[in-house]
Amino acid sequence: MPSLMDLPQEIRVMIFEDVLHGHRTPPIYPSKLNMVDFPDMHYKANIEPLRPYHEQRDTHSPSNSLPLLLASRQVSMETQSILNRMRKTTYVLDISVLNDLDLFSTWISVPRLTTRLSTLHVDIRLFGRIITTKEACDQIGCGGRYGFHWSFYALLERFLRYGPVGAKKGRTSDYGNPSYKNRHISVENLILDFRSAETELPYPSHEKRHTTLGNPILDFHAAERERLNPPVTWDTSTGWISTMA
Repeated sequence: MPSLMDLPQEIRVMIFEDVLHGHRTPPIYPSKLNMVDFPDMHYKANIEPLRPYHEQRDTHSPSNSLPLLLASRQVSMETQSILNRMRKTTYVLDISVLNDLDLFSTWISVPRLTTRLSTLHVDIRLFGRIITTKEACDQIGCGGRYGFHWSFYALLERFLRYGPVGAKKGRTSDYGNPSYKNRHISVENLILDFRSAETELPYPSHEKRHTTLGNPILDFHAAERERLNPPVTWDTSTGWISTMA
């Protein structure tokens, strides 16, 4: 049976390009089993109420190109030649939002590590129920934002500083956080695709989405009313969370 290197170079190039642009399968449902918190940097975003979760990076390479670059000298040279000709780079990130509270991020496609991206495509899948008024009141803080808002900001802040990398291990600053170089990632096009992935719960009505859910923290008596008369558990609203994020 012929090996990979016995194939014509044109075919090997096609195979390597397919690997570089390959997409991993996103998680079926958000879970903390393979997710960790990265306490390795000081965020400007206020993430004390809720911290975003990141996929553990010991299960796969941080980029699609790294295994090819480490395979052999010939494979590395041919892969590097393809990367040198690659004019545009697109990253794909999956963010699963559970119960309008917890965010779970998983990198789906990272062809190579670079500081200049043509496109960052973010699939934001919404699971579970909609946030309750009491939960919203408990989260609100300076700036009038919910906890998951700050989680979105933290994910963006980390990416723009360091890219799609795992926890950093380096020298420690005076504040106890490892400090390392800001890579100043730039993105030409940012695509946010919000969609519901919940299959069990009913979708909220038009009135429910645009009145009660429009700004629940303005009515501080709503939480008490919810306690006395528990509301129907609704599927989270893609339109509402996309306008508030």
